[in-house]
Amino acid sequence: MTPGRDLLDVAYSSPIHQSLPAEVVSLDELRDRMRPGHLAAAQRPTFGVLLVVHEGTGTHAVDFDEIELQPDRAVFVRPGQVQRWQLLQTVVATAVLAQPELCWSEFWFPGDVAYRDLGVDDAASMRALVDTLQRTQRDFRTDPTTVRLVADLVSAMLGVFERAESSESATRLPEAYVAFRHAIEADLARSRDARDFMRDLAWSERTINRACQQVTGRTAKRVLDERVTLEARRLLAHTDRPVGSIGRQLGFSEPSNFNKFFRRTSGELPAEMRARLRKSGLTAQPS
Repeated sequence: MTPGRDLLDVAYSSPIHQSLPAEVVSLDELRDRMRPGHLAAAQRPTFGVLLVVHEGTGTHAVDFDEIELQPDRAVFVRPGQVQRWQLLQTVVATAVLAQPELCWSEFWFPGDVAYRDLGVDDAASMRALVDTLQRTQRDFRTDPTTVRLVADLVSAMLGVFERAESSESATRLPEAYVAFRHAIEADLARSRDARDFMRDLAWSERTINRACQQVTGRTAKRVLDERVTLEARRLLAHTDRPVGSIGRQLGFSEPSNFNKFFRRTSGELPAEMRARLRKSGLTAQPS
């Protein structure tokens, strides 16, 4: 593998038909489909993965957080997140793989929780939707109505997933916080100064900081730093690109500045983090 090339950048492609916008597969099918070791390495899919657990226990890593798998727990890996499958043979689950355009969420931001525990009613609704999608793909027709039906079923599944959130509804997030987070996502490398992202917004610096504190318990500057650090960790784990190249992509003009920033926010140097993850098996090994 040549230096700088991304490792295991996984794109969506259904073996059933190229026009099928989402697909349901069991974990057994997924294991059979992939080459040995593929699922155990770090992946950054460009599509969405909704994992619905039916039986058994295990773990699944999403953006470096280990999520415990248990019955009626759903995990949603959004396009661009780094994941690592750690699936024991005792886990019985269904994975819904969906094109990225079906996975958009206005109120989710990188770093937010990636799983929900489904109650009795939501679990029943999710199973019914999965069953319907399975029947539809078994007799998949390429007409626009059927394609739209598949997309609508995925939308309904994600609606059930979002409804299962036990904390305050995301739709009640302060507008200033949502606008600030959208500004960050639009151009993450723009600046390391949070005020530069606030300048064109309709709220004062004080209002935005108060909104960030309300939602996350952190200042706007800390929210920005954590988002940049997460992206750096994703790139360090998912690619074998040089540390300096990753720093430049994130807006650091000098490798030393990136090293200082990363050590301040994560407690270790970028190269140390990459070596640690590689030793633990979380990153793919360059070849």
